[in-house]
Parts: sequence; C-alpha cells; structure tokens
Amino acid sequence: MEIEARDELGVEQTLRESLIKAFMVIFTHNSSQHLLLNRDLIDIAFNCLEFAEEIAEEAQEKLAKLISIIFKFPQVQRFILKREIIIGVTELLRVHCNPNIVKDTIRAVTYISMNYEFVNSSLSLEMLKKLMPLLKQFENNHD
Repeated sequence: MEIEARDELGVEQTLRESLIKAFMVIFTHNSSQHLLLNRDLIDIAFNCLEFAEEIAEEAQEKLAKLISIIFKFPQVQRFILKREIIIGVTELLRVHCNPNIVKDTIRAVTYISMNYEFVNSSLSLEMLKKLMPLLKQFENNHD
C-alpha cells in the first residue's frame, strides 16, 4: 500500500515536470507567447508553481523562466497574489546554487512587487526575507 502511494506521487511529480517542460518549449518562442493569455494555461502554470518545492531542479529552472515571462502580462498579475503562488516563488528563491533560477525568479518578483496589494501584505515580508540572503550573491554581479 505504501509503495503504491509513493509510486502515485512519483507519477504526479513526473507529470508536473513534463508539463513545465512542455510549457517552456511552447512559450519561449515569441510567436507562441500570445497563448500565455489563455486562462486554462495560466491555471496550469500556477498549479505547477504551487508545487515548486516538489519538482526537480531542471523543472524548477524552466518554471522560473516561465514565470519571468508570464508575470509581466497584466491579465496574469491579478492572479499572482494567491498565497500559494507567492510561496511557490519563494521556494524557487531557495535554489541558491542555480543562478538561472535565481535570476528568472527575481525578474518575476519585480513584476509582483509592482502590485500595491502585494507590497501592503504580509506576503511581501516573506518574500523580502527570502531575497535578503541573495544580496551577497549579486554584490559583484551586474544582474
């Protein structure tokens, strides 16, 4: 019974990672970025973000790139204030050893931080706490 439960979780994780990779193939092409405005696709991307801590680093890197793209759209910004989404973003900030994840996640955070409701919430403090340890990483960097 326990083995079946672990296998089921592994299948869910693999499926989630495959979805993220498929998104990146589609959405990194400029001619396909208009698809990002589809509400169903946005929901799937946000669902993947809610489980950011459970996916492999390669999928986290692609997810960070994806959110750095979709968070700039005004149609998406109204949905990014869900607590689960913010927690997913902060989980991506924990991956200090991968500069691509950090860079793309920080780009996504800049879009979040432009929202007054976010800045005025307790979630902004949680995000700031995750960003502070990264300052040393960027001291000699032009990013």
